Amino acid sequence: MTVFRQICCFLIGFGFALFFRTGSGECATVQDIRLGTQSGSTIRVVIDLSEKVAFKIFPL
Repeated sequence: MTVFRQICCFLIGFGFALFFRTGSGECATVQDIRLGTQSGSTIRVVIDLSEKVAFKIFPL
């Protein structure tokens, strides 16, 4: 994985993390972001947050 792809993945993951909100109106804080590769060309982005957040997965 090139450095450019790692930076792009980090920025995309960080952008998604900014939109996660808890039910009480407080924002969950990002504690860690991890990047890794799985089976060659697949990139895995893990975002650790301070609280459990409700999320919805949908295709764009």
